[in-house]
Amino acid sequence: MLGLKRHTVHIVDYDPLWPTIASMTITGLQDALHGAIIDIQHIGSTAVPGLAAKPVIDLAILVSTGTPITSLMTLITPLGWLYVQGSLVEVGHLFVFESVSEIRTHHLHVVENHDNRWNDYISFRDALRADAALRDRYAQIKQSLAAGHQSDRQAYTDGKGDFVRATVAHGRG
Repeated sequence: MLGLKRHTVHIVDYDPLWPTIASMTITGLQDALHGAIIDIQHIGSTAVPGLAAKPVIDLAILVSTGTPITSLMTLITPLGWLYVQGSLVEVGHLFVFESVSEIRTHHLHVVENHDNRWNDYISFRDALRADAALRDRYAQIKQSLAAGHQSDRQAYTDGKGDFVRATVAHGRG
């Protein structure tokens, strides 16, 4: 199963097809973006083998500082990606892909190369991949938050914040 209704939270068991889906999506984006990006990575829980997750593939693209979002929009939106208006505030620029209206299957986070979020995304993913106990603690936190915030994605995300920040900070340590 891939996809989740907008604003909802539902955690499913890890699907070994997620990396394949991410890889195919990355290849399509690389072909379409013709060198307009520095790197693209599969991030988030679906990038961590064995970790239960929301069934939404998270990807991040790294672009040069000052890359106009409009230039990326002209390359990405013809592929069916939707730009989330006003997404610059905390998450950089965000594109989503929906299988049908309001059912999101992919998130694409755009990060400029001066932004620490790129390293944070990679560091967090790699820490979870490398440490089964850490991955299991994170899974428990996610399950608990999902049970209490099924219709409030922001509260769910906020609830994970301390764990994510501590994990990233430890990786920098």
